[in-house]
Amino acid sequence: MEFYIKDTEGNTIATFTYLTSTKDCSTCKAIVVKAESLISKNAYCKERFKDCKTIDDERKRIIESVKVEEHDEEYYVIKEDIVFSSPYIAVSVILGHTENEAWNMLTNDENQTLKDVYRS
Repeated sequence: MEFYIKDTEGNTIATFTYLTSTKDCSTCKAIVVKAESLISKNAYCKERFKDCKTIDDERKRIIESVKVEEHDEEYYVIKEDIVFSSPYIAVSVILGHTENEAWNMLTNDENQTLKDVYRS
């Protein structure tokens, strides 16, 4: 099932697939940001937040590894799927700032949040 972050006008910024545990790995969970998703060019992570270095490092790794191309003045476009260990990190990297409400920001076609589907 795919989940999305949309802008204020309802346009999809990024598409995500949440992977849950399997019979081979009961503790495996990950979230995939799908190719063709957008990633903000602007990062405004405040140093007072403990995860800012992780978010900044991940953004640099993605951008420097040529996994992105120019899209417009506000965004790059991601050219291949990228796997993250948590929705919080994935959404924060995409938006360029810490996002504590990541589980509630990601919605599917039925307007259910990631939290509604996987944590309820």
